[in-house]
Amino acid sequence: MNSDEWINCIEPHSMLVECNARRNKRKVRHYFVACCLKARKRLPSSMALELISECGLYADGVLSAKRLKEIRVKYENELDFFNKRTSNRITASLGDRYTTALLCKRLFTNDPPAYNFSTEIAWLFPEPQRKSVFKWQSNVVREIFPNPFQSVPVFRKGRDVIAIAEGIYSSSQFDTMPILADALEDAGCNNEHILTHCRNPHAVHVRGCWVVDLVLGKS
Repeated sequence: MNSDEWINCIEPHSMLVECNARRNKRKVRHYFVACCLKARKRLPSSMALELISECGLYADGVLSAKRLKEIRVKYENELDFFNKRTSNRITASLGDRYTTALLCKRLFTNDPPAYNFSTEIAWLFPEPQRKSVFKWQSNVVREIFPNPFQSVPVFRKGRDVIAIAEGIYSSSQFDTMPILADALEDAGCNNEHILTHCRNPHAVHVRGCWVVDLVLGKS
């Protein structure tokens, strides 16, 4: 794969392998959260949605150790209860309890399975929709992980730039990304990839955005 292929790729699995996503558990978990929210109407129970939110807290290191232990014990007990099941894939047909338990295992394990999760979520959708789901997931990969074939840009970060980025990160109000681009430009940043990423009206934006992370010094 090269830079142009990365930009146009619609295979999230290949992109995650290419950027060695498993090295960055925080970004992988934010990718998981985005994928799950995309499929939220197809996931079982309100519990699943609550756990997705808590995975975002886990990614940012603000989920308490006590709560993390509670979640892990619960899903391990649930999986033990269903240990006679032959499938180990998240599907809508397994039943709410088992599917939720598998989802917990994916979201809260110490070593998140970065490369297979995209397919598992896509398979929650009817077959005719899966291609568009993979395309959307690929855009999320480009949102969270910078192009591995381009050097990481260096630029000045004034107080205004940091304040705007902090606001975007804490509130997930990504409609202000063009404002961040203006602030970056005023601070002397002329990197085309950064400015275009912020100003693209068709871009997918989620928590873990590589530009916001870069401004805030998050890895």
